[in-house]
Amino acid sequence: MKVVIISFLSFLLCQAALGQSHMISAKDAYKYINQVVIVKDDIYASKVYKDSIAVLKLGKSGNDHPLTVVLLKKPNGPALDEKVINTLQKGKASFKGLVLQNESGILMIIDNSDKIRFNFKVD
Repeated sequence: MKVVIISFLSFLLCQAALGQSHMISAKDAYKYINQVVIVKDDIYASKVYKDSIAVLKLGKSGNDHPLTVVLLKKPNGPALDEKVINTLQKGKASFKGLVLQNESGILMIIDNSDKIRFNFKVD
């Protein structure tokens, strides 16, 4: 949890200084450490913790450099519903944010829903 907090603080400090965004897939996120990018890919796993933090795994489960996206609930916002998060696995999503790296891998922390776009697949 300390890693997430430290990474989030780094995100807040760097976000104002970084402006340009590139559209990439999750498997290439490791090439853009400390850069703001838009990652568009499949969600292959998700977990919600205490209705306030959702952890999403993007790309494919066998990627050499998996990307973890951490969604944070706004302080006065609605709770993150696990059922809703799980349904998002059926669609491609794009997330705009700062790519960070820590000892557990590559991650992006999203604290604002306007940085998320979902494009549901039609079967």
